[in-house]
Amino acid sequence: MSEETISGEQASELPRKLGFAPGCIAATEMYGEEISLREVLPALGISLETPKDLSCCGAPLRSINLAIPKYLAARNLAIFEKEGLDVLTPCAQCHLVYSETLDLMSRHPEDFEQINQLLSADGLRFEGKVKVYHTVDLLHDVVGIDRLKEKAAEPFQGQSVAAHYGCHLIRPNTVPRPDHPEQPVKMEALLSAMGLEAPGYPERLNCCGAPIHVNHPDSALTKTGQKLAAVRDRGFDALTVACPWGYRMFDARQRSAADTVGEKLQVPVYTLGQLVGLFMGIDPEKLGIHLNKSPRGAIMGQSEKPREASSGTESEPSAGQSAEPSAEQSAEPSAEQSAEQSAEQPAEQPVEQKPDEAPAVDEKTDGGGE
Repeated sequence: MSEETISGEQASELPRKLGFAPGCIAATEMYGEEISLREVLPALGISLETPKDLSCCGAPLRSINLAIPKYLAARNLAIFEKEGLDVLTPCAQCHLVYSETLDLMSRHPEDFEQINQLLSADGLRFEGKVKVYHTVDLLHDVVGIDRLKEKAAEPFQGQSVAAHYGCHLIRPNTVPRPDHPEQPVKMEALLSAMGLEAPGYPERLNCCGAPIHVNHPDSALTKTGQKLAAVRDRGFDALTVACPWGYRMFDARQRSAADTVGEKLQVPVYTLGQLVGLFMGIDPEKLGIHLNKSPRGAIMGQSEKPREASSGTESEPSAGQSAEPSAEQSAEPSAEQSAEQSAEQPAEQPVEQKPDEAPAVDEKTDGGGE
């Protein structure tokens, strides 16, 4: 990999418009991923357009039938081809499936004859001529470090951020991936350009746990909790992710991961798009940061509790608070006091979810993985 590629200074020609395929998780649960990119990229000169009739990329179905994801991926790509748009997806799973489909089309176009017969009913044909970008290579290779620095409005002040690439963003190396499978550098280059410290750490390429969460949730949450604990113990101010699957595991499921590994975890988690938006001076709410479940931390000059989950469960104490209750709090009321309090207090009313809150994440059900 050349020095120009690593630095990102020799950027490609900036596309004026890209087709946007957010993926199922970003579009239905982890809204901060999509919201932040829809704010950041137009500010960088790239408009986003999502055509109608897109479906799941098919990745979660690969363990059932390989023909299904090949058809669904080819169908989505054919929709973008018909619109004359190259594609951006922030989902590492989607990016991998689309990359595999394009690679197979380039080597064995005959494999898609039957698929194109099926697509013809929708007026579509897959030619394999579309380009597919991920957030990481779009920002690093296409926008580039120099263009990003030109947009600086509120540079960071040297806070330390751990980068999480995720498994499918960089592997397998048999198809084009956004960065090197063993020594990726692009996220750190982007973070450094924004005034953040982004040192390497031994657990940097560890899995978030998402691929096994459906069948082995405890094992998955153990991996999540172990990585979050490592990020905390190594003194990072925050963790940044570049995929909605990792975003869900480290942010929305942080409390469950903490319970699983028996740790007190208060690790701020941001998407790469959210950090770029803060660097550009965009309002945090427009980046979906208010929907994050993890604490804000030093990145935003705050030390606050994580947002309450929709289930109404009690949040853990923030880093600056003691985990032990005070003597006054610990004292249990007598039976007589309890009876009096019960008589005085009205029945608890159900809590309504506010419109701007992210939906509750079902800790035991989801599909696929990072």
